[in-house]
Amino acid sequence: MAGGNYSAMNKIRPGAYLNFETQGQTGVIVGTRGIATMLMDLDWGEENKLIELTTSDLLDSTSLAKVGLLTTDKEALLINLALQNCNKLKIYRANIGGKKASITLENGLNITAKYAGEFGNKIAILIKQDGEQYVVETYANGCFVDSQKISSTNELVENDFVTFKVILEEGQDGIALSTINATLLVGGENGQVENKSNSYMPYLKLLRTAQWNTLGVIDDITEILSTIVSFIKEMREDEGKYVQAVICNYNEADYEGIINNVNGVVMKDGTEISPQEFVAWVTGATAGADISESITGKVVENAEEISNMLSNKEIIEELGQGKFILSLNQAGSVKVEKDINSLHTFTKEKNYIFSKNRVIRELDEIGSSIRNIWETTYLGKVSNNDEGRTLFKSSIIDYLTDLQNRGAIQEFDSSKVIISKGNDIDSVIASIYVKPLDSMEFLYMNVNVEQ
Repeated sequence: MAGGNYSAMNKIRPGAYLNFETQGQTGVIVGTRGIATMLMDLDWGEENKLIELTTSDLLDSTSLAKVGLLTTDKEALLINLALQNCNKLKIYRANIGGKKASITLENGLNITAKYAGEFGNKIAILIKQDGEQYVVETYANGCFVDSQKISSTNELVENDFVTFKVILEEGQDGIALSTINATLLVGGENGQVENKSNSYMPYLKLLRTAQWNTLGVIDDITEILSTIVSFIKEMREDEGKYVQAVICNYNEADYEGIINNVNGVVMKDGTEISPQEFVAWVTGATAGADISESITGKVVENAEEISNMLSNKEIIEELGQGKFILSLNQAGSVKVEKDINSLHTFTKEKNYIFSKNRVIRELDEIGSSIRNIWETTYLGKVSNNDEGRTLFKSSIIDYLTDLQNRGAIQEFDSSKVIISKGNDIDSVIASIYVKPLDSMEFLYMNVNVEQ
């Protein structure tokens, strides 16, 4: 369904077209927050698809089948950082086009890894006899993951790690089962990424139709960062998909849809997380934040120190440039200095409040929700007359009243929801005025001492 911003009432595709301005119109989509996404190099996992990981996948080891990693693996650092604060992470595997590990037993039974990649070389098969039957066990990186008791190879079924195929010689009707000790598959190779920029093209294409909130970009290649900024602008302004991206040290960013991280941390166990890697944490925290929540002051769990600590003067200067910064609270814990995006050139249409990520989440939620109401209930289904427009107005009022009750907006005045007929027989004009609510961030206090 079409959507996005408009400058004139001349759209061709039916849809919801909305503008966000200071003190002005809002409107568009609702959705379940908490979905982050990143492109990563992996040794295992489905190619050309968004691989979905949840916090429960890490806890119950389902992540091993999906990406070849457990939460305790050092290679799972970025995944752990992202999922600390959000519900779901959608990963796109960058290093595609590798080889699948496999082995063919003497009896003609071929076992092949389900996905290409070096992790396939960590998969082992063991076959042991149990009475008149055989037990086929699969191990992945030393973990027991599957067992099948069979009487014939025809009964073998693929699991999350391997597929089975019987290779028959001419004239053979079947093969006999035999026992083998645990045997590793061989020949698994990762695909080679010659140009990381090219990896983003199919990834961004998938993101156009997927549901997500925040995109994290670990790479620091200028070409990639420029592409991401353009992509986010297109999503928000042309497609009506209100999402954000987190990047690192890209000073050209000056947009409410881009968060520009500058700091890294050192964890209590000594693990050093670079500013590029810390993008994963910011991505998850931003995606997982409720619309009525700011992450200003949010403590970074298990962080011991800031790897590139800024002085007070530097922090003030960087905040003025729209940088997302870490600092220390009174207790010495590492925390978010201010939950802002990279917008720092303010205009009459987009002033200071548009640099606050809580406000952006509120406006994006309003836009998403009203667009969803329009598309599911009214578009093509309700007559464009006084009665139909009144119904649409009532739906918007009900939604915004609920949003105020949830602490996302304040001082809502239903009389400022104005729905009227547009220039064409099938168009509707909606003017909706909202006042976003932000969190307390500044305390100015006078302490009077009496004598």
